Amino acid sequence: MWSAYRQAATDAGPTEEDVKKALSTLAGAWDQVAASFSAALSDPDTRASLKRAAGSFAAALGTTVSGLGDEIRGRDEPEAPPADLGD
Repeated sequence: MWSAYRQAATDAGPTEEDVKKALSTLAGAWDQVAASFSAALSDPDTRASLKRAAGSFAAALGTTVSGLGDEIRGRDEPEAPPADLGD
C-alpha cells in the first residue's frame, strides 16, 4: 500500500498545458449543459412539468418535516407515572 503512495507522490503531476486543456474541456462541457438547460426551460411543457415536480418535492419535504416534528414532540411528553401497585 505504501509503495503505491510513494510511487504516486514521486510521479510528475500534470503539466500546466494539461491543466489548461482540462479546464478548457470542462468549460466547454459546462457551456453545453447551460445551453441545454436554457433550451429545455424555454419549452412551456417542460416548465410546467418542472413546476409540478418542484411542488411535489416541496409537499413531500413538508410532510417529512411535519412527521419528524410530531415524532420529536411525542418524545418530549412525559411518560405516564407507574401504576400504584398497592404498596
